[in-house]
Amino acid sequence: MLSSAAGLLADRSFLSVFCAAMLTIGIGWGLRKKNILKAESRPVLNALLLKLTVPCLAFDAFMTDFARGELRRNVQILLISFALYLSMIALSQLIFIKYGRRKANLYGICFAIGQQTLYAMPILRAIYREDPAESMLSASMVAIAFRVMLYLYAFYSISGAAVTGGSLKQNLKKAFLTPVMLAMFAGFFIWLTQGLLPCPGGIPLLRLDLRFPALYAVVPQMATLVNPLAMLLIGSTLGESRLGDALRDGKAWFISFLRMFIAPLYTLAVLCLCQRLGWIHFTEVTLMTVVMCFAAPLSAVLCTFFITYREEADMAARVCLLSTLFCVLSTPLFYCLVKTVVASGAFPIK
Repeated sequence: MLSSAAGLLADRSFLSVFCAAMLTIGIGWGLRKKNILKAESRPVLNALLLKLTVPCLAFDAFMTDFARGELRRNVQILLISFALYLSMIALSQLIFIKYGRRKANLYGICFAIGQQTLYAMPILRAIYREDPAESMLSASMVAIAFRVMLYLYAFYSISGAAVTGGSLKQNLKKAFLTPVMLAMFAGFFIWLTQGLLPCPGGIPLLRLDLRFPALYAVVPQMATLVNPLAMLLIGSTLGESRLGDALRDGKAWFISFLRMFIAPLYTLAVLCLCQRLGWIHFTEVTLMTVVMCFAAPLSAVLCTFFITYREEADMAARVCLLSTLFCVLSTPLFYCLVKTVVASGAFPIK
């Protein structure tokens, strides 16, 4: 661990990514505090991210050659992501047993569901900017599980609404008929079928990056904007929060600690065990991706659900704030831990 920490200090690539992200969050916080970024700016930033730049990031991830081994690995990522989310929520019933079953479930949702789209994916894209394909493919599989858990399980748990045909249909639309998910599914279809469709001129029919490279260039260009826009949005959100109230809330501290340290540690332990037993066949990049996806701060959309339905609203807002601040420690810590377990052979790469 110490050697990995020393290696991290010498890893200018990661340090530059991490410092740039934290400084951009700080700039967003300062701009909001000075009212340069006004309250009405947040919806604009959010719309740019979720309707333009993140869909470009998700689509571009699949513009790579198809490999059968990658398909198997992506299915494994999807299944184990669901298992991790559900097992963390189940574990919370024991951790928060004294608060009763309903509150334990709500706290468990905060424990399990992080800001996968607007924190983990931009950070991973920046870390693996030289060759982001594998990391973004893996993150896209986690994102499917994330959105199902967010818009189905978390929504109905927090709102207390009955699962009716109309409400279920509406939330399925929120989960899957969004620009991010549509871009992801379109990219996945192109990636999966490129060896089955005609290849005029030796280029797969639907590989837009190879068939129309000049026109396609706008897609990766938009994808590069995800990181600065996402960090500015996170910073401006922090600028509207009351830090003093959060610092005095012991429960918020505890849930934030679970979210930022125990959830990714649990993820890392489960993945190491599954790899050693031969149940999964992950690379170091895939391991890093899944762990970082579970080491993200509390989802802002999830926080909105708590506030909208007046269920533990103050707690959720404080956890969102504290878990974001914890990123300063947790992101480099788990980067080091992943490197350590791979180097030590605890996570055997086959």
